[in-house]
Amino acid sequence: MILLQFGPTTVGFVGPTPFRDACMRAFSAAPQAASTAGVVVQASELTVAAAEPHSEAGKGPFFHHDTTRVYVDEQSTTLWDGFSNACIPNDPAGCVHVSLHPDSLIDDRFERTFLYVLVSLALRRLGVFYVHAALVQLPDMLPVLVLGESGSGKSTTTLNLMRAGARWWSDDACLLWCDSEHRARLAGIARPFHLTSTTLSVMPDWRSHVRGIAANGKSIVDVASVALPEHTLLDAWVTLALTRTSDTPTALHNLDQASAFLALARSCAWFGLHELGYADQQQKAVLAACREPASELRAGPDILNDPVLLARILRSHCAVR
Repeated sequence: MILLQFGPTTVGFVGPTPFRDACMRAFSAAPQAASTAGVVVQASELTVAAAEPHSEAGKGPFFHHDTTRVYVDEQSTTLWDGFSNACIPNDPAGCVHVSLHPDSLIDDRFERTFLYVLVSLALRRLGVFYVHAALVQLPDMLPVLVLGESGSGKSTTTLNLMRAGARWWSDDACLLWCDSEHRARLAGIARPFHLTSTTLSVMPDWRSHVRGIAANGKSIVDVASVALPEHTLLDAWVTLALTRTSDTPTALHNLDQASAFLALARSCAWFGLHELGYADQQQKAVLAACREPASELRAGPDILNDPVLLARILRSHCAVR
């Protein structure tokens, strides 16, 4: 069994070598020494591709992301990518079962999408919610949670802050939950960077860490070979930075609480979907997370040429608040 840390719990991955190797590629983290797992994902091999769930009843997927389709009923949630499937029982103590067909491993979409949706939905049963965001921390400052749509500059922002000495939790995958005292908590999920050729052209030192090309055309960069992720849970909430591209020089602007809530809700996977369960807990966690001031980052072209520019702006902006 491979045990990996995900926020307040550990997930144990059990199964054939190709499955465990895919998990290690997907989650760039060192295995934990814990003796038990809060969630167990048990995989077995298929020789014939799995059939689409509920196809005989004429039911389509509840939602889909890339090639991964998700089906929901009263007892469980089922994932299917055309070859493999996974069953997540609604009972938080229930084992997650994966039936893996080798055709799922032809490209990186199984580890880049299927496994992330699987773990996110399994952790949701424990009140731990996936956020599409980067997480870093500069010395002597609150951590910075970088929100934004795909292509908005999260990875570039993260890499710039890392070059300026920031500690790294995650490039674009975090977990949010409330502790026993109803305070928001965050942890990063270590995963490889997926960088465009434009980003690599201005940060050539990362080229030596490229391990392949993703199905979306981006370069897969094994950041864990450069900077090991932090597993320490955060005791303080973060400065929210909502990324926007701009033709003007890079700047930070204050965000009101309502705007911060909407930004975090959009980044918090499956926000408000009661069919997936625990929507009320998810909303409470997002509300608790938005008690601190937030900022909007408008990233201009100058951010690519000055590795400490953003760190300098963040320090100046937070100092005058």
